[in-house]
Amino acid sequence: MDHSIRLTTIIDAHAHPLRDEKMTANELPSNFEEEQRLLHRQAEHIISKMQQLQIQKKVMMAMPPDVESGFYYGAVSPVTGYKNRTSQEWIKEIIKLYPEHFYGIACLNPLEERAVKELESLVVQNGFKGVKIHQGHYNISADDPRLIDFYKKCIDLDITVAFHTGFSPVQHIDRYITTMPLTIDELAHRFPELRIMMCHAGGNWFQDGIMIALRNKNVYVDLAGIPWLCSFLVYPEVDWRTLICRMVKVLGADRIIYGTDNMDDMMTPEMIMELDILEEEKHMILGGTAKRVYNL
Repeated sequence: MDHSIRLTTIIDAHAHPLRDEKMTANELPSNFEEEQRLLHRQAEHIISKMQQLQIQKKVMMAMPPDVESGFYYGAVSPVTGYKNRTSQEWIKEIIKLYPEHFYGIACLNPLEERAVKELESLVVQNGFKGVKIHQGHYNISADDPRLIDFYKKCIDLDITVAFHTGFSPVQHIDRYITTMPLTIDELAHRFPELRIMMCHAGGNWFQDGIMIALRNKNVYVDLAGIPWLCSFLVYPEVDWRTLICRMVKVLGADRIIYGTDNMDDMMTPEMIMELDILEEEKHMILGGTAKRVYNL
């Protein structure tokens, strides 16, 4: 690995609690002690992988409340009735136990009446660094006027609001039109003081995503899932390295953030260091931009 990679605090700025699709309901932790042991095992697994790839920090994004039970977060043990942590509660615990490795990003339904107060609590009391909205889950546009108070709270708290954009291959999870990045343009124009993260750089609408970020200086993009997207969901197939280099040329590395979406081996820091861009641009993507945008 190139020695120059060690000059940067590398931040994976788009990660999630582990998603164990093989666990069965009967294998769920049935009490607090079992749940705590599982969390420590999960943390050790994540940290081991981070050390292998020379990643120092991960920004852990909670899962949408309406789907996380599919990965057994917030699920109830059928054996004892013990309710396991939600992904948000999992993140609260892991950043408390391992603050040198992890930061937290909330994931809320902004339409809920309690969303603004819950967000403030997560940021002020638990140190969360931002909030993510899966607008496609609720079939709402990013510029929906019902969300104005929520955005004003983000501005007051000086946090970044992230949006999932692009690729919705599973119909029952996201609505396709509202995962498009287009309405982020109007939101960014209406609230120029609001920092906006466009997760997945617009996804399969990356051309629109890049153009919207180009038009609005308060919009940033993360690279989470880009190699997978370019390999499987974009037609014709696009080389992800070429795409990222193009993003850097168009937007600048100060608008681009490295993230894996838990697909750590598909886009490692070493792969970013091998891109045909300036050394300082590589370091900005791998950590410098995330520090500034998320106030890390």
